[in-house]
Amino acid sequence: MIIFNNPHYVRSISVSPDGKMIAFGVLPTGKKGTKDPLIVVRSFTGETIFEQRFNDQTWTQIHCVQFSPDGRYLACGLSDGGVFVYNTETWQILGEKAAYKNAVNVISFHQGFSGELLLASGSTDVIVVRRITDHLGDPIQTFSGPKYGLFGLTFHKARKNLFLAAGDGDGVLWLWNVVSGNLVSSAPLRLEKSGAIWNIVSLNASRMLAATQMGKIYLIKFAKNILTAEKSIFAIQGCIFALAISRSKGFLASGGTSGQVVLHNLISAKEPLKAFDGHADYVWAVTFTPDGKKLLSASDDGTVRMWDLKHPESNEEPQEKCRI
Repeated sequence: MIIFNNPHYVRSISVSPDGKMIAFGVLPTGKKGTKDPLIVVRSFTGETIFEQRFNDQTWTQIHCVQFSPDGRYLACGLSDGGVFVYNTETWQILGEKAAYKNAVNVISFHQGFSGELLLASGSTDVIVVRRITDHLGDPIQTFSGPKYGLFGLTFHKARKNLFLAAGDGDGVLWLWNVVSGNLVSSAPLRLEKSGAIWNIVSLNASRMLAATQMGKIYLIKFAKNILTAEKSIFAIQGCIFALAISRSKGFLASGGTSGQVVLHNLISAKEPLKAFDGHADYVWAVTFTPDGKKLLSASDDGTVRMWDLKHPESNEEPQEKCRI
């Protein structure tokens, strides 16, 4: 089912933790002067909650959007190097930090048990971590080293330590300790001879998944401060841009240059459960609703689609938890 349709690329999507709001990031396909909205927030009933149009004289693009884990904020990475954070009650901007010379391609939130909220944002070869309170704070850590761009970014909690994982354009996975700022001794870890690591997700304290330009999804293990990669557990046709997991249902979703949205079962880690057809161009983003019953995908065909996730084979929801 199409829930959003416009004449431009839609390359990022996020669902609020309470499942009531969907945010889309739009990249205009036209020239300067576009007046179409670049950030759209809607309810699942189709009501428009918020729209943001930037200066008509600049060709601004939204590269990434993400709700914070508590749902209080929406962060956006812009093509001009800016980072916006909106309060989702007032839709006022907490602050803009144009800290980069190049586009902000990736962002990631982390909220600790104490309630401390961190935001990481990455550009070509630099990642900045800030605290979020009632304002967008100054950097508390800055990481560098990746080559040929940053594409995947996620916080990774391993027992009492917090790490930040990043994938670069040369097939290399990076992992830093957020508190000390040090690179893990076994990192960087090469997954591919060339090509980008487009997306990374954290499964649990000792495991992550990384999707590559070569159409592979790797299981990454992290134990005793040692980072290792197993052979790819999934492989699909074309480049994989998008990756998302539903922990409650044991599902993994991916999307990329094939235009398909592919659903995998993390329990069995065998062949894909189902490939959803409908998009007419690259799929750049996928995400599950909090209850795991719906899957959303965003594409260069200008649409956001929503897929019903009753078990593709038995028409029932799987009862087992993810074992990977």
